[in-house]
Amino acid sequence: MKNLAALILAATTAFLVLATVVQCGKSEHFSAPIERKLAGLPAPKPNDTFKKASRIAVKRASDPEAAKIAKTPVKTTIEAMLQQVRPDDLDADISTKVYQDRRIGPFETTLWQVDATITEIVKRSDGDFYMVIEDGKGHKSVVEVPDPELCKDSVKLAEISAVRKQLEAKFHPSAQPQQVKLKARISGLGFFGFAKSRDGKPPTNGARLMPGLKIDWLN
Repeated sequence: MKNLAALILAATTAFLVLATVVQCGKSEHFSAPIERKLAGLPAPKPNDTFKKASRIAVKRASDPEAAKIAKTPVKTTIEAMLQQVRPDDLDADISTKVYQDRRIGPFETTLWQVDATITEIVKRSDGDFYMVIEDGKGHKSVVEVPDPELCKDSVKLAEISAVRKQLEAKFHPSAQPQQVKLKARISGLGFFGFAKSRDGKPPTNGARLMPGLKIDWLN
């Protein structure tokens, strides 16, 4: 009888829980924090978006190879960047496990310098200052400067901090994109990011500069 009573109590409890999350014929899901707690997972850290891996160490130059990159920049163009060979096994969303803390040479093992026009700047949800750059010939790419507070173990922390301060003073970037038109000479490490289409064109190789490490205004 005791076992039967226990089974009845368990079934009643389960029914009451189900009734609280089903209303008007529609089921409701627990919020992400509640799901994490029920699963025994720790509370999320700042900027923990639960997304796929995104090569964070390489983006912030905190990977093992970053310290070995030569400090003298190599001149390039946006067009040449877009011709760099992206590995076939690097997923379009850069979630491929083997590349999470591994650089792809020679593009990602070089400090590049490019003359371009910055046409847009925005502060993204992950804290990055994201800039669209163009060459006047129809080629576009991106320069990203991460939040120094998230780059404490980066070998390029000093340069990242200096560029962020420079951009903050000039643009005060926010979540609202700013349309600008400023010529600049930009130095940064090569990085293969998301491979996606722009303006209805076929996907590019995702080549960009990240982190951006120096900006000289040419206007």
